[in-house]
Amino acid sequence: MGAIPVLIYAIWVVGLTVSSPSFVQADQVVRFQVIPIVMCLLVILAVRLSEEELVGVVDRSAHFMVIVLWLSIIVGLVEIVYQPILTIIYKMSIEQLGHAQTAIGRRLLSIYLNPINFGAALCLGVVAWSYIIPVRGWFKQSIFWGGVLVCLVMVALTLSRTSLLTCLIVVFFISMARYGFKAFKYWVLLSGIFVSVFLYYVASFLSLDEVLQRFSVLTSLSTYLENERVHNWSSGVSRIDSGFDLLFGLGAGVSNPDGHMAVSHGTIIVENAFLSNFFDFGLLGAFLYVCVHCRYVYLAFRLRVRKAMIFFVFFYVGYLFFCLTNDFNRNQPFSFYFWFFMGMLEAFSVSKKAGAYCEYTVLSPGASITSRVGRI
Repeated sequence: MGAIPVLIYAIWVVGLTVSSPSFVQADQVVRFQVIPIVMCLLVILAVRLSEEELVGVVDRSAHFMVIVLWLSIIVGLVEIVYQPILTIIYKMSIEQLGHAQTAIGRRLLSIYLNPINFGAALCLGVVAWSYIIPVRGWFKQSIFWGGVLVCLVMVALTLSRTSLLTCLIVVFFISMARYGFKAFKYWVLLSGIFVSVFLYYVASFLSLDEVLQRFSVLTSLSTYLENERVHNWSSGVSRIDSGFDLLFGLGAGVSNPDGHMAVSHGTIIVENAFLSNFFDFGLLGAFLYVCVHCRYVYLAFRLRVRKAMIFFVFFYVGYLFFCLTNDFNRNQPFSFYFWFFMGMLEAFSVSKKAGAYCEYTVLSPGASITSRVGRI
């Protein structure tokens, strides 16, 4: 099977994008979707990796993500006490930014312009943070949980329900992988501090009733069945009036999260990566996109170095949740991360199948690689 899902999906997307009747829509597809996919293909074709080298790529990627994570956190902390920092960063007024000041109160944007994007960066940043901080040692554990607490608080202050739910799930999986059932004692302490800090911020800058109403609907089924997203999906489905539309989609770029594009070009605000592929590239395109995701999970679980495997899997867990509630198939830098990691996993798989590298000896799950033979 190899890299066939990625290759066929890339050909399918490029072909339908080139044939798109709308230059504006096709231009956005090229910039936000095609370029990362092509980058993934180039990695698969040009790069040959041993497992040790793949781990090195993960190390550098995790450190880069952590640097960006703490840069965004620092900007977010400044934003809490001095919101006009946003006008300096974006050269726009608070009113023009839109998401920064709502009826509920302030929502943190940091360097991501959008609170959901900031929340996603924090969630995926936690995965990278857990990768670079060792498990053993009370001091290192304190650093780890302190960073997690900061990320959780910042996510909560974005007021993004998707981000908060995803971050809690990711942190739960990470803590269980690191500490097993001993993690529950950390969760109790973490929850107490988190609630205290969040309530203080709510009392200072937000409307408590509005915030409680916003997050309380997470447990309501109507939130998921009757919200605007579902109405937009129904509207998109109603535009499919032939078997051709069903198989090949309504046209590359017809799914677009920009409200201005919806008014000027009749695009659909879908906010679901899989359905976006369905409307853009048809049932076949959506199927191929699902195959790419399945291939990613398969390759990640086949890694023998447990630490790297956990990084790839937990990154995917966070990314998947955001794909289900937003167009993260075109949302940067997150889509770039996904396709880059996909390319690296495929490059390693191709290298292994081609026999470019000998096998490695691993003592136990999580143990370091003990010997490298090199190229044959």
